[in-house]
Amino acid sequence: FDVTEPGAFVQTLLAKAIDEYIEQRSKPEAEQSIDERLVAVVERMFERCLADAQFHQAIGIALETRRLDKLEEAVARSEDVADSLAYATRVTQTLVSSREFRQLVLRVLVRLYESVGVEPHYLNMCQCLMFLDDADGVAAILTTLIQGGEEEHLLAYQIAFSLYENEIQAFLNRVNEKLAPAA
Repeated sequence: FDVTEPGAFVQTLLAKAIDEYIEQRSKPEAEQSIDERLVAVVERMFERCLADAQFHQAIGIALETRRLDKLEEAVARSEDVADSLAYATRVTQTLVSSREFRQLVLRVLVRLYESVGVEPHYLNMCQCLMFLDDADGVAAILTTLIQGGEEEHLLAYQIAFSLYENEIQAFLNRVNEKLAPAA
């Protein structure tokens, strides 16, 4: 069937197909046997979203279906990569319930923030690293910013205050230890 048809029947079929695909993908790998027709429908859905510049929807479907490859593709093909990364970060932190999968997504997002060719959004990167409990990564970013100019210094302060607001004292202590000058 044509996934681009706007009718209620097609939308219902798409919803059922995506739900079934999600259910199949959530099983342990040994038990996964996803019908190729379901895979084809989901792939066409991704292509439709990307062709129609519905990047947020593609990101949402990628997260729901646990398709990190499609998450990366949606961000990379987005017209506004920074916005797509910020959206993916927000959705991951608020809606992805599986801790294990959330950590995988956050690692992908950090890698994308570092590599997509736009000015890194250091605050979002540090938020991701904080959720990953990566004090070394946060300290490295703060160190880089501190070594920059006045604007970077202000950004480092903003990040530090934002991290402080999360009140994870043990994490902040580890970041502080990494930042402390060697005696």
